[in-house]
Amino acid sequence: MEMRKTPEGLRTLILSSIKAAEYRRARLYLLISGVTLSVSVIGLVFAIKYLIQTLYASEFYSYVTLIYSDKDMVLGFWKDILLSLAESFPVFVIVAVLVSILVFLASMQVIVENFKMALTPRLSI
Repeated sequence: MEMRKTPEGLRTLILSSIKAAEYRRARLYLLISGVTLSVSVIGLVFAIKYLIQTLYASEFYSYVTLIYSDKDMVLGFWKDILLSLAESFPVFVIVAVLVSILVFLASMQVIVENFKMALTPRLSI
């Protein structure tokens, strides 16, 4: 079987087009993750604000302060107070805060990886 000769600049042309495609992909991911990061920061601020409002509106805050203020009563009615704490705990709001923190951290990871990709060359020509 005969080996064909490849043009001399073909390797350089292929590698430079691959590198250009990587940079385009890195810029696109950087743009998308930047938008996701800004939306998650805004969502995180509102979720934390809503969590604080919900904690004060529910009786959770009152029960927690009761634990520190009247220890004798807490020891006597610990089952009832524990059930009241569990019932007034805003689980869904805390899940929303944790989800927005997770989205924030994931978008930060994508941004860091894309900065690495854009700053360090992958292929040597």
